Amino acid sequence: MSDEAAARSFSVDLGYIPQCPAADGPFDEPHFTRRSLRHTFAAGEVALVLVNVCNWGWEDGPVVPGHPEWSSEYGRTHAVRERAIVEKVLVPLVAAARAGGIHICHANRPAVLARHPAWVAEEPAATQDRPGGGPPAEEAWPPPAWADAWRREQRRRVWGDGTSWRAGLARAAAQLDIPAPLRPLPGEWLVATAKPLHRLLAAHGARVLFYAGFEADGALWNGPCGMAPLMARGYLCAAIREGTTTAESADSFTGLWRTRCAVENLERGGAYTVAATDLRAAWAVTA
Repeated sequence: MSDEAAARSFSVDLGYIPQCPAADGPFDEPHFTRRSLRHTFAAGEVALVLVNVCNWGWEDGPVVPGHPEWSSEYGRTHAVRERAIVEKVLVPLVAAARAGGIHICHANRPAVLARHPAWVAEEPAATQDRPGGGPPAEEAWPPPAWADAWRREQRRRVWGDGTSWRAGLARAAAQLDIPAPLRPLPGEWLVATAKPLHRLLAAHGARVLFYAGFEADGALWNGPCGMAPLMARGYLCAAIREGTTTAESADSFTGLWRTRCAVENLERGGAYTVAATDLRAAWAVTA
């Protein structure tokens, strides 16, 4: 990116939900509505982070063998929704980011990144030995055997008995990849954890991160490259509201209420959100 391109600026409204009394209305739940704050950024200080964006819902994507209607990512409807988000929201957004000189980071599982030659595998963190001479370790409570037992039972009831379904998931995982419309271009970043992402951001002077990907209440928020660990370092983070979703249930599916609540919780948790159309329009100024 040239110095001229990096210096081009854009303005965009970032959303938040106040959790304190405001002068223009009562302090009560029906009035906790999204508000916006205008920000202006230089293109060079901004990055678009795509978290766990994979080929769910694509014909070459991961499905459990023998059950083509079962995407391994929460079922068929979820995979179809993720693909629609990629095609309708993320593809034009990434195109605008590339044209506008915005840094692009593909944050994904190591097995997915390994498919792309530009990724350099990260060294595992060194194991930290407990210093000697300290106080004796506290007695484990609750008892580990008891804790393991209830966790196993809960996992079995939620995720199945761990036989054929789990084996199918493992085979399906081998099909995971970044979807074809969003394959990394030369010069774009591929990372699996926050440490190399932080190094890249610092080296390029980027401190404002716009996030899209999956899931809104999982990896996007607190995954290895999620918003929470980067916010803890001081980065300004904003989620693209139409650029994410999460797993729904029978009670929430019709209105996508879990997704809506997850996005709202990002704002309550110290992050901003932004409309994809506003961001694309803002980045068009820097192209």
